[in-house]
Amino acid sequence: MLAEMVHGRKAGDRLNNDRELATRFGVSNVTIRAAMMELVRDGLVIRRDRSGTYVADISQRQHVAIVVSQEILRSQRMPFHNRATMSIMSELNRIDQAYKLYMIPISGKDLVGVEWPHQDQVDQSGLTTSIERNEIRGLVCVGIGNNNGWIDQLRLRDAPVVALSGDPTNRHRFTFRIEDYIRYAVRYLANFGRKKIAYLGWWQPQRRNEGHADPSLSAFRDELTKCGLSFHEEWVNNLVNPNIASAGWLAFRDLWISRPDEKPDALICMDDLIFASASSAMLAAGIRVPRELQIVTHWNKGSGLLCPYPVARFEYDASQVGPLICELLAECLENPKLDPQVRLLRAEWFTEGQFPEVHENLYEGLVDFGPGMELP
Repeated sequence: MLAEMVHGRKAGDRLNNDRELATRFGVSNVTIRAAMMELVRDGLVIRRDRSGTYVADISQRQHVAIVVSQEILRSQRMPFHNRATMSIMSELNRIDQAYKLYMIPISGKDLVGVEWPHQDQVDQSGLTTSIERNEIRGLVCVGIGNNNGWIDQLRLRDAPVVALSGDPTNRHRFTFRIEDYIRYAVRYLANFGRKKIAYLGWWQPQRRNEGHADPSLSAFRDELTKCGLSFHEEWVNNLVNPNIASAGWLAFRDLWISRPDEKPDALICMDDLIFASASSAMLAAGIRVPRELQIVTHWNKGSGLLCPYPVARFEYDASQVGPLICELLAECLENPKLDPQVRLLRAEWFTEGQFPEVHENLYEGLVDFGPGMELP
């Protein structure tokens, strides 16, 4: 209770003496003195002999907290969030802003359907202690939803929270609008005369369990209709978990053999890990890409994944995340009452013609994508 009282005061403010505080809280002088010594150890107050107790200036030891799950930083299957975290750290170093990385453990043995941590799963010895000591100037969440008690505690202290997350409950966040690119991909493939388009993606289990519809799948279906193309349910799988190494391979195999008399002539794959796995199944089936199957896929720059085929792709560059996140954080620090900010991370569009010359012979008879469309 004393700590909360201190957080509401300015540096240098003098607090009531111990006797007055003891009367206010209905405790003994000994209890008040013990509590005050804890605040002294935490650096929140300064005790001066024959003068009193004053609120300490903690601005010099405040820092920006970067909160990320241990699984993201340790997993090679989450390259974007991993590289984005490094980009944020690099940018904070560049602008000489003190920061600390908090790796939050995810409890539970099954990491296939990852559930982000609740308050009781937070590293109490690290992040929570820093919040209680008012050491956090602002916080950046990487891939963690807004279901944590410590986020609410920071907001009570006017410490802004900026998230790299699809969780719509985060007040200030950067996110992806994948459905725009799916619509673009459908139009792109239809322009080449492709009429039987398949789709692979991942709609996260926690969102499904909450009863939300998959906006990516809805965009895919709607754009097919606009282009006068049919939706083939057996050629669509939006439940392919990229955290399972073989998921893409199995999903594409099932898709390819679902109709012995007919095959898709195009594929949209909205995850590079899924595509990397699925491409092995394509090689095993002897599919000629792009003649038999033209592909548009999502890609993360610098992921280290290899693409055995010439494909069109939307590429996200995680190294651009740091400057964008820090710019928004600075705006929030300057204006604590800033209206909620939802900003989009944009991808670059690369077509097949931009691949190495070794692939050029595969494009005999194909035409360049015509004008009249702008990348969303």
